Amino acid sequence: MPDDDTFDLRKIVRPIILTQGNTFIKELLRDNKIKIGATKAEFETNIFEAIGAGKLTREMVEAWLLRVEGWGDQHVYVLVPPPAVALDTLQASIASSAHAGLLDVGISYEFPEALTMTAVRLDHACLAVDWHLGVGAWERTKSEDYQKEIELDLYEFRAWRDRRDRTVVRFEWRFDQPYACLFTQLPNDGDQHLLTLQQVFADLTALGVISAPLDRVPLSKAVKASSKDEEIVTHSTRMSAVGGYVDLVSTVPDAGIGDVEAIRRVRQGVQDSDFGSAEGMLSFPRTKHAHLTRDVKATVYGHDGRFRVWVQCHRADIYVLADLIWRLNG
Repeated sequence: MPDDDTFDLRKIVRPIILTQGNTFIKELLRDNKIKIGATKAEFETNIFEAIGAGKLTREMVEAWLLRVEGWGDQHVYVLVPPPAVALDTLQASIASSAHAGLLDVGISYEFPEALTMTAVRLDHACLAVDWHLGVGAWERTKSEDYQKEIELDLYEFRAWRDRRDRTVVRFEWRFDQPYACLFTQLPNDGDQHLLTLQQVFADLTALGVISAPLDRVPLSKAVKASSKDEEIVTHSTRMSAVGGYVDLVSTVPDAGIGDVEAIRRVRQGVQDSDFGSAEGMLSFPRTKHAHLTRDVKATVYGHDGRFRVWVQCHRADIYVLADLIWRLNG
């Protein structure tokens, strides 16, 4: 029988690990020299066997989750950072707050019913604050259906599996960069993002990190510049002025407006200064951005100071995009 710690680790990590994509589960196994398998069911079996054998530890799982959980398939708000402050002062503010117990607690395995601050990490390079929200649903599982005769009547039992997912909201302030970011996997439906931003800023205020909500950084300049950058594929762009807007769109799969000669000529004739805001669907091919681990597609909403990443990826990938968008926006 496994000891209590091993059993707890299996039970705790299962719903979290299995919400990650197959590619990322393979990465966890490969990085720790554990047999991979061909299906998610085999991944799960191999993971739990490795935990039972002590080949996969809590520390290994947590290091992996920091790289992959909540990164990609998300919205990213680019924010003006808080005023510069000494690390000791910031640490003291957090330590004296009502949330001091969250400082450097490691990965949270909670599935809270409401968006809840779960962890604060602080070192010489970055302040990171996490929030989690649990989402439960019943998933139809036909493979577990069965029939049974009871007192001469035939009954059919249809199975539904209790599936638990969770979403991540995260604030990160890298001290050597001129911007901070709020990352959220919550959909931009109704006032969902507005309420999320309000909660994040209220919690950061309670931590002593900020004294007022942070301003968003408009990203329209980045959208305009990206459509003239040969290392970025701009599938579409909308530039807006008072009273109207101009749409430029490539209908060729995997090609940008710069690859369609007629559209490219139109784009060259547009005066960027005539348009106050812009948004665009962009692709960042790995062949042209060596620091990416995969091709990444994102929509940049210039007026909102937000970009939406459409694929699951690593923390490092998101910051390759954020840094590039920042430079284009300069």
